[in-house]
Amino acid sequence: MAASLGESSRLLLIAVELIIAVAIIVVMVLSLWDLMVEVMTASAQLSSGNTAAAHVTILIMVDLVIIMLLAADLMRTIVISVREGYISIRSIVEVAMIVIVREMVATSITQQEINTVSIMELALAFLAVAAAYVITGMFRGGEETHQGCPQAP
Repeated sequence: MAASLGESSRLLLIAVELIIAVAIIVVMVLSLWDLMVEVMTASAQLSSGNTAAAHVTILIMVDLVIIMLLAADLMRTIVISVREGYISIRSIVEVAMIVIVREMVATSITQQEINTVSIMELALAFLAVAAAYVITGMFRGGEETHQGCPQAP
């Protein structure tokens, strides 16, 4: 009974991870499509001499690239968790760092004036997450052997 419950929960976890993976793939495809549209928009703006609009479009393209990197990193985390039977804490911390950098880029895109308080808050958040990344690296010890977490039978 306990073995079948463990197997059922493992299969449910894999199903949820696959649903998340499909959603991530959809996000990546849509972001790639949007990036191609933005590249064509930027080239049209540059050829017409509208450099200010092209600058904003290029910042939007950088934001889209960061979203795709974030999605790729999440996909890597999901694939590793399905293969190895555990989720790496360092991978989650990496995703948090990318999210903060993306927020910095998005803030610079949407605001006419740079709000120094917002940038300082994001910088402090990034430093805190970077410290967490370093700390998790120091105490990794058993991460290669499933971080000490027992694997489902």
